[in-house]
Amino acid sequence: MIALKEVTMKNAIDIMRLSKTLSKAGRKNVADNSVSIAQGSLSEHSWMRGITINEHNQEKYIGFVMLHIGSSIDDGIDVEGPYLWRLMIASPYQHKGYGKAVLDYIIDMLDQDGYKTLETSVEMGEESPMDFYQKYGFKKSGEMFGEEIGLIYKWK
Repeated sequence: MIALKEVTMKNAIDIMRLSKTLSKAGRKNVADNSVSIAQGSLSEHSWMRGITINEHNQEKYIGFVMLHIGSSIDDGIDVEGPYLWRLMIASPYQHKGYGKAVLDYIIDMLDQDGYKTLETSVEMGEESPMDFYQKYGFKKSGEMFGEEIGLIYKWK
């Protein structure tokens, strides 16, 4: 269904362009992929991947995901375990199960590495992804990340 591809010089522009598919309200809820790639490139704790599907026998980039693993005051993320720093799915591919598939993939990967929780945070307002995360099983953690509400997902 999906594949996660390392961000490289060859695919970075394709991944960056995906941000333009989001509505104005949607763009308020997730940083542009160009900003995310720049931030991730400067953090020793980031893990970034482009999200692809096979469409008409061709690899098609449909999103971007970035994790932060390890607490880092310098990055502004003081979370001891993994933190879902960014997850964006291009507008034409939203509500088709791709976001859930990415979370399934990441949680399986983190579980294999011995982790049992994943944290993230969300903006509130129009087109907030709060419902998406809560339907997946994330709960409010009681933490705030700036103006974003902290969420946590626990397994096993």
